Amino acid sequence: MSTKIFTGKDFYKAISYTSENLKLWIVIHSTKLGPALGGCRMLKMDNSFSALRHVALLAKAMTYKNAVVDLPFGGGKTLIYDWNQNVSREALLIEFSKLLNSIKGEYMTADDVNTSVKDMDFMRKYTPYARGVYYNGVQIPATSYGVCMAMKAAVKNLFNASSLDNMNIFIQGLGKVGYNFAKLLRAEKANVYVYDINEDVMRNCVEELGCIAAKQTDVFSDKIDVLSPCALGNIINENSVDKIKAKVIAGGANNQMQNRKLDNVLFERGITYIPDFLCNAGGVIDIDCEGDKYCPDYVYKRVGTIYDKVNTFMHEANERDTTVLSIAEEYINNKLK
Repeated sequence: MSTKIFTGKDFYKAISYTSENLKLWIVIHSTKLGPALGGCRMLKMDNSFSALRHVALLAKAMTYKNAVVDLPFGGGKTLIYDWNQNVSREALLIEFSKLLNSIKGEYMTADDVNTSVKDMDFMRKYTPYARGVYYNGVQIPATSYGVCMAMKAAVKNLFNASSLDNMNIFIQGLGKVGYNFAKLLRAEKANVYVYDINEDVMRNCVEELGCIAAKQTDVFSDKIDVLSPCALGNIINENSVDKIKAKVIAGGANNQMQNRKLDNVLFERGITYIPDFLCNAGGVIDIDCEGDKYCPDYVYKRVGTIYDKVNTFMHEANERDTTVLSIAEEYINNKLK
């Protein structure tokens, strides 16, 4: 078993943990606004360096996410990039819980890709630093609702539309965020095009919700009004940026852009990018809601403030002839001074 702590220009602290059962990184990007909060994802990676690079970007995004919606948390993230498949999941989570206890509250985790609220509930038997709860046995789809609120604000500003009725929206990725988001959009009477590498999930979305099955290349279709990346990152990259024809990009995925300069490329092409860390902040708002008041109405009211934040940032961006991302980053940097 080995635990090593590193500091770097791109984060406050990185913890490398290796045992015969687990290999993981915990990256704490910032604790300026409070203890670091960010999910734990389990995703196989080829090597430790690739894993660190991946999780460091996610940790920074968590700092931005918590700051932009005015939460009392810093940013952090865990990536379990290798694990012993002959050991029970419970044993792995117990080992991870003990590591969290050794950090003594500087970082708190939550569910993420390939982890669940059920996992967090189990971990709370062993650590006070696992967050995320069910309401009557069901997870409130707060992240999906936040993406919907961000999208509605963007559409209101750009198309002067009071609803998403009859808007053509492409969802790329139908995980727990994307699928619940599709439900919300169909309730809004939007035309929802969906793509996922899992054909069964895509088929269920079509049959259950009346969505329209799409191909991955339809992400570049000129019939799409709003593009919503809800899978892994980098969908906006050097190869794709000039092909996107949607007028709005607003989705639940983290790190949607390959690099920062692509925001300006989109702006020059008349495409409005709503920052991912603002769109998908509903999940951390949900965590901040935990306590005696916790219920769907309370959570949705709090997450609904994402609409107001997007609306404010878009107005300011329009007045200053700049991007929404630039305004959001300025807001965050002022908070982190």
